[in-house]
Amino acid sequence: MTMQRFEQSLESEQSGLNYQEEIANSQTRIDNIRGEREFEELNAKERAGILELMNQIETLQQKQLMEKKDREQRWIREMFIDWARDEVGKKDPETWIDKKIDFSDPFEPKAKDDYFRIPGSKSVKRVPMGLRGKILAAINCDLDTFPVDCEFESILVVGNGRITEIPNDLKKKRIDVSDTGVNSYPQSITCNELLMNGSTVDYIPTDKSTFRVKRLNLNKTSVTDIPQDADYEGLSLTFTDVEIIPDNFSIKVLNLSKSKVKVIPPDLNCEELHLSGTDVEVIPHGFECDELTLSDSKVKVITPDIEINFLDLDETDVRKIPDGLKCTSLSLDMTPVDTIPVGNTFIKDLFLSGSQVKKVPAGVRLDALRIGGCEIEEFSEDVKIGELWINEKIISDEIYGKILRLQKAGKIGEIILDHDTYERTNA
Repeated sequence: MTMQRFEQSLESEQSGLNYQEEIANSQTRIDNIRGEREFEELNAKERAGILELMNQIETLQQKQLMEKKDREQRWIREMFIDWARDEVGKKDPETWIDKKIDFSDPFEPKAKDDYFRIPGSKSVKRVPMGLRGKILAAINCDLDTFPVDCEFESILVVGNGRITEIPNDLKKKRIDVSDTGVNSYPQSITCNELLMNGSTVDYIPTDKSTFRVKRLNLNKTSVTDIPQDADYEGLSLTFTDVEIIPDNFSIKVLNLSKSKVKVIPPDLNCEELHLSGTDVEVIPHGFECDELTLSDSKVKVITPDIEINFLDLDETDVRKIPDGLKCTSLSLDMTPVDTIPVGNTFIKDLFLSGSQVKKVPAGVRLDALRIGGCEIEEFSEDVKIGELWINEKIISDEIYGKILRLQKAGKIGEIILDHDTYERTNA
């Protein structure tokens, strides 16, 4: 027997002896009170004392049983090593286990890294019992049930096709059962974020007394409707057949990219709205939002009275940036836009890579300007740009030299060479 196993066995025996000793002491006290008398012959005070001692014995026996069961469910170091060799497939399992697991407390083995990843393999059938940590990632393994015998704050079991259900009453920060055999909700759950992407669920739960989930991801599912009373911080329904966002709907983050949504309700109360790849054509007048992504949508015109911190209209047919647009960060990569606006005090970051812009005019004042993929022919000296993205391979040596001189003069801060946009544009 190894020293570690001996110590564990000794601690286990000592704990068991403590319970047995307390139970024996309580039984002795009962015998002393009772003597040779029957229970019915005792007075009320004696009977109450015996009943109290009997309850104490029952409680101690339950604790003893629970501790025994808990000890049996916790792996010792040698069991971890066997698992690493036989299931994870490590050639040097002992070294790998000692690198990944902290055994300083033999009854509380703990993952050393916040993100404990089990290498994806169909030979992995189990997660070590009693293992503790922050995030467990057993992705593309062959677990047949959701791992409940380990204690992690978040559990990610993506791609484990044999897992068919989420146990009831779980309390976790994050649970990801995407692309598993899970196709129904648990009766009760408490979770900051639940991901069930690729399942066949076809509705969004609304009973918050039992389904206490803040952010729900149902991408590539059979969901077609968003209930008016769906109360979540975040919903992600990409690649679904959802067509309508309810009127007067409030939510912090809503992701409906690649869905069938065509209209943004003007009264929608949302901080982040993602509708990339949809048939949305219009941003409502006066619409306010912290972040709106409509890349690869049907939008052609930006209404000037919107107030959006970050607006993404990449790969749309938008041709002009309206005067006075209240937008801090505007992305129009791969669009027909051919002019950089001057005098807009709201826009701080402007992304126009792969657009038709050929001139950087006088008066440009930006924290960031991205024009990689643009064949710039003119570049004014009257500029103040904090960060400039360009592709020096598609502009003349003269223009590039001028840009470098402006940087030296303090009119341009950091220069980032962007070759990727041009390659994507001309692929």
